[in-house]
Amino acid sequence: MDTALLDLIKQRRSVRKFTDQPVTDEQLRAVLEAAVSAPTRLDLQPWHFVVLRDKTLQRKLSENLRLHAYLETAPVVIAVWGEPERTSTWLMDCCAAIENLLLAAQAVGLGAVWVGGPDVAFWGATEELLRQEIGAPKEVRLVSLVALGVPAARPAPHGKERWNRLHMHLGKWNELWE
Repeated sequence: MDTALLDLIKQRRSVRKFTDQPVTDEQLRAVLEAAVSAPTRLDLQPWHFVVLRDKTLQRKLSENLRLHAYLETAPVVIAVWGEPERTSTWLMDCCAAIENLLLAAQAVGLGAVWVGGPDVAFWGATEELLRQEIGAPKEVRLVSLVALGVPAARPAPHGKERWNRLHMHLGKWNELWE
């Protein structure tokens, strides 16, 4: 059994400190190609990705969210937008794309962190700020932001076993994996 993909998944961690080294266009294209290779209902692809390399805008986003200073220091922030009218699964489809993006970042030597979402405090104001700054149309919703760059340090894989048999039900609730 080839476990390379499973190993990559287990090694991926959120990175919040980046070097000043730029993200190359080749790396950026690779992570975006991985994102759009995600599963999507009826291949409707309800996503849009806006690549931000504007420190002033990144600072505004960071201040607006009131907790994500690493948005300012990341060489790239990718704003992931979705089209709710395209499909009822728009949010799931976009989240699958973000997960692919995060895994691809790990594979090409970058670090990334998934930032925020529609139910996070100050998200509505952040969405409107960004909509105005970049000219996003009214029919799209901001799903999340992804801070991306060369990691200043690579966090170690989780030290504890993530498998918890109490969360693995076989056929019925509380029929647990042994």
